[in-house]
Amino acid sequence: MATGANMNKPLPTRETRRRFIQQGIVLTASGLASCTTATADEKTPAAHEKTSPNEDLMQEHGVLNRVLIVYEEVVERLSKGAEVPPEAVRGAAEIVRSYIEDYHEKLEQDFLFPRFINANAMKDLVQVLLEQHLGGRNLTDVTLRLATQQTMKNNDDRLRLIESLRKFIRMYHAHEAREDTVLFPAFRQVVTRIALSLFSLPCVATRLIRKPLASKTSTIPSPGPAVSS
Repeated sequence: MATGANMNKPLPTRETRRRFIQQGIVLTASGLASCTTATADEKTPAAHEKTSPNEDLMQEHGVLNRVLIVYEEVVERLSKGAEVPPEAVRGAAEIVRSYIEDYHEKLEQDFLFPRFINANAMKDLVQVLLEQHLGGRNLTDVTLRLATQQTMKNNDDRLRLIESLRKFIRMYHAHEAREDTVLFPAFRQVVTRIALSLFSLPCVATRLIRKPLASKTSTIPSPGPAVSS
């Protein structure tokens, strides 16, 4: 859990998070679609400045939702005995690991959650969200381990993969709903206006995105026509 030492750290700006995504972390999902590089946002700098850090985090949930679409399609096809390219499953799981868990959730844990804890606000909810972050990482470990050609041919391993993906989908639909409708809207109530403005100063952003992400980015190919019901 983040400590009070993080309280003086500003959140990375919207521009630095956009550059992070442009390095190959945006997922386009249509059934099982492909992972592509995002195009630059055409909004003006003035429009960017009007977006608060918590609103930025809420918008980043769009990437998570696209991964969940892929996971749901994988579960449906595996449940019907259809073939699914292992690289499609692994590619989606790697996006979860590199963008959702190592980047997005790290921002929440280091910069957002401590404000609520120090303000003695919604501490129970924050604790649940932290536990879900840990649970999500454990499920991603399972998915990455089972997303291979050999394991996906084994019926027991296929069932384990389906169960892992179902648990992740169920937990994260509820997780992001709580953040978007309860925690994030209350953020302005637990920080001062000055503190909120300081969150937009670029400080730790370059450290968060310094490591190239190209090696972590996987192309998620289409597995072919959808399985009919």
